[in-house]
Amino acid sequence: MKFNRFAAVLAAALPLMSMAAASSAPQYVITDLGVVSGYIASQSWGVSSSGNYAVGRSLFVSQDVPGASWPTSIYSTGTGALSGMPALSGHPYDWGYAINNSGVAVGLSATDTTGAGALPTMWSNGTATALKLPTGQTVGRAFGINNNGIAVGSVGSDTGEVGVVYNTVSGKSTIIQALSDDGSYMQRAFGISDNGMIVGAGVNNGRNDAVVYNMNNGTMVTLATPAANVNIGSIAFGISSNGQYVVGATGNDSFIWSATTGVVVAQMPAISSSGSLKSVNDSGWAVGNTGGAYANPILVAGGTTYLVNDLITNGAGWNFTSTTSASAMGIANNGAIVGTAQLNGLEHMYMATLVSAVPEPATYGLMGAGLLAVGVASRRRRNDNNKAKD
Repeated sequence: MKFNRFAAVLAAALPLMSMAAASSAPQYVITDLGVVSGYIASQSWGVSSSGNYAVGRSLFVSQDVPGASWPTSIYSTGTGALSGMPALSGHPYDWGYAINNSGVAVGLSATDTTGAGALPTMWSNGTATALKLPTGQTVGRAFGINNNGIAVGSVGSDTGEVGVVYNTVSGKSTIIQALSDDGSYMQRAFGISDNGMIVGAGVNNGRNDAVVYNMNNGTMVTLATPAANVNIGSIAFGISSNGQYVVGATGNDSFIWSATTGVVVAQMPAISSSGSLKSVNDSGWAVGNTGGAYANPILVAGGTTYLVNDLITNGAGWNFTSTTSASAMGIANNGAIVGTAQLNGLEHMYMATLVSAVPEPATYGLMGAGLLAVGVASRRRRNDNNKAKD
């Protein structure tokens, strides 16, 4: 009889655990970040680690007319407004790639829509400034910036392209010259953590390698490539602000790296045949894009891969599923995701805000332990009552 009563308590509790598991996928609400006045479309590539700023650009003045400029566009959650930034003289077409918690953004400014004549550019307090190029260099790009004002990118073109560090505080720029043990050099630096770890695309005998450069001691390492992709190579696109996680692509697969796990290939959605992760936060949540017939933005959280489209609770008018332009390019430490999707047929920057998170695996363990405790307490009370009756 005692066993049956205890089993009944557990049986009543199991549906609660199942409901928690069934609702474990994170949920998001999406916000249209809009376009700068005079333009019809926008794209986003970056978000500050705090989630307070997003950066991208506005473009096209009508369906088939690019317009005379594509301004870098910065969204602030504090004001709820998207602001267009000024351009460098003679370089009216911008790519705003990254932004830090102070609202300082970096990217590149070009002379035309193809990216010709690219100059590394910083936007701060409504002003555009060309970052200093190393001696002898005439073109460059900035792809990432940390919360200390250190930006990274590349200079040069084609086989002469090489990674570079731009110190936006001192105005100094430094080419990354270190080699990894296997001979890889950094061709493009895509991201930098707050503790000075830089990730990017390395090159070794014509093959790409995911490389990490430590600017504190000047050392370069190549991340191990999964055996199946050892002859294909890999690229590191993002690093968490705390430096504990790295994400990128290896062959047709996307990966997450940590010192504890090494390189782990992320699960691919069934509708996709290739993918890459672009950004990761301090909790190891990562976002990126997978491809098949269309682009399929993804979130990887707690070891599970989700289609961003499936997580949005207010997606009326948004198209993530039948367009090649949808993306998830940045994720903040509060879980906010930024990227591009079609809104009523036009590309728009978006920010998806987390409203319900994935319970940690320990949550289910604690829930189960708590329910067991309830059962044990219930049994003890019945035993005490029976003894009192005796």
